[in-house]
Amino acid sequence: MRALLDIARVAAGALALSILSQAAHAQDRLFAGYAIDWEGLHIGAFEAQLVTEPGRYQLSYATRTEGLIGWLFPFVAEGWSRGTRTAGEIVPEHFQGDSAWRDRTRTWAVAFDGDGQVVEIDVPEEDLQDRDPVPPALQVAPDPLALALDSIISAAPGVQRTGTSFDGRRAIRFALDCAPTMEGFHDVPAGAAAAAEGEALACTVAGELVAGASRRWRDRGDEEREPATVWLRGGILEGSLWPVRVVAETRYGTVTAQLVQLESGDPPPS
Repeated sequence: MRALLDIARVAAGALALSILSQAAHAQDRLFAGYAIDWEGLHIGAFEAQLVTEPGRYQLSYATRTEGLIGWLFPFVAEGWSRGTRTAGEIVPEHFQGDSAWRDRTRTWAVAFDGDGQVVEIDVPEEDLQDRDPVPPALQVAPDPLALALDSIISAAPGVQRTGTSFDGRRAIRFALDCAPTMEGFHDVPAGAAAAAEGEALACTVAGELVAGASRRWRDRGDEEREPATVWLRGGILEGSLWPVRVVAETRYGTVTAQLVQLESGDPPPS
């Protein structure tokens, strides 16, 4: 059970940090869908959507197990971040996360003021009791999705960026490290939305939990995770690199997420 949850979370975390390289150019709505495989077996899906209007953004994601794994170990997680967006600056206002594992569901949220200070945290008491506390100095913006939106839009050869996020429950430190040059990229599975020709930029994305660890899992011998590798390609959307593949090595094997759907245009009617 824990293995499958870790696989889904590793893939979701890597993609949440990689999907937004087009964000600075997005108009109205951008949607991307990825298929998640574990050692060649399809196990789930990850989707992200960015909706913008003048001066504002809302980024949402959803991930779930599918197929036989989804039947045996049903897991769903989703979340969203919204706030303001000016030239070169993302200012988050609200973040909310939800997860469901069989009959157990969790919802948590955090709100920030314009200076990035927390003004409200909504976390179930049971969840708080299960976790180590997050020091006040780490209870500041950005949230994980806002950090992704603010950092990945800068992905380019040689770029390195670090940052720490707070989602109301945990503080996580992220690091982005892009290769100095583009390189040949031809190994794309048949049927993928991305073409198998051209060059790609390889970037590693590492995440480290620095506060808010679950006491339930803290002492069960978790190994340090290797950084995920994200390949970003041009030629899919004009003027931008776009993530077409994410590979994460875990203690349970290799997790691969492949771009399979890409849409842009007006948001659907509410």
